[in-house]
Amino acid sequence: MGHAPVYSVQYRFRQTDEERLRGDLSKLEMLHGIDHPATSPTLSELGTVLIAQGRYRSAEEIIRRLVKTQQSWNGGNDIKTLEALELLGQVLRDQGFYSKAEKTFRRTFESRRDILGPEHPNTLISMSNLASTYQNQGRWKEAEELQVQAMEASTRVLGQEHPNALVSMAHLVSTCGKTRTMEGGGGVARASNGGQHEGAGTGASGHIN
Repeated sequence: MGHAPVYSVQYRFRQTDEERLRGDLSKLEMLHGIDHPATSPTLSELGTVLIAQGRYRSAEEIIRRLVKTQQSWNGGNDIKTLEALELLGQVLRDQGFYSKAEKTFRRTFESRRDILGPEHPNTLISMSNLASTYQNQGRWKEAEELQVQAMEASTRVLGQEHPNALVSMAHLVSTCGKTRTMEGGGGVARASNGGQHEGAGTGASGHIN
């Protein structure tokens, strides 16, 4: 009983936010057309709100519209297109479509690596997201290899105390624990030994904004 008012307030806030964004989107569509790039920021924000509400299928529909618009106006490898694809990968992962999410995150990772460089923060975000889909599918060894690379690069680029570097380390430790359980030891030791690993620096060498 005591928690009901808090939940109600949170829900109303999100609902109000959604209604505002849908109203803004309708106005933009009337002014510019359905697939005009002027609608893209509102589509992105609306998709994010729907994800926060847990309405993943509705979010996916909005985000696919965003991806289509960005691809039509900016091309398949434009930075804004890759941002939209990254958001699509997230909502696919949230729905448990791990194979589809993996394919999407691999696309954004490889494109960002080629365009922005292997150690750009956005490239590292895509790398971490790709590793997360390996985790979701129980592919702990592959996840660990990517997370070692992400952790090492984040530490070099951002510094050991940066939040993104700390998150990369936390993800790696978690994955190493699973790898150690599956293989009978060694995963955590490798991660704590200066980040050395047989896959580090190879494979996906060259994740928001």
